[in-house]
Amino acid sequence: MDKHIGLTDDQLTQRLRDQNNAPSASSYKDLASAQRYTQAALDDINNADRIEKWIERVQQRERNNPAWDPNNSKISPPLTLTFPDATGRTVERADYDAHGMGATASEVRSAQVALKYQKGMDPPFVVITSYPVSP
Repeated sequence: MDKHIGLTDDQLTQRLRDQNNAPSASSYKDLASAQRYTQAALDDINNADRIEKWIERVQQRERNNPAWDPNNSKISPPLTLTFPDATGRTVERADYDAHGMGATASEVRSAQVALKYQKGMDPPFVVITSYPVSP
């Protein structure tokens, strides 16, 4: 998540310059806001239901095929939650492609959270990454 916390607009633009495959570059203001928005996305009733069903599917697949490694499972698509306030800032690839280092960052109001199954943990997953996104 450190790729998505406390970055300046210039650093976001530089990330797009350096990583040609990134569709955007975004950043939460600070660690506290990253944690708050990530936890809210996990706690959202619809996302919590998706997580529960995903865990059930992973565990059922493991029961049906003991040789299968459940730790390779990721929730897809990632969780998303929109907020009334800005979650962070982002620079979109299209803006970078059109304006290069002159691309401008904009405030966004959603958070996206990627999860990976981790057998033996309670709950049985870890947050791979979380970042602000456009709704």
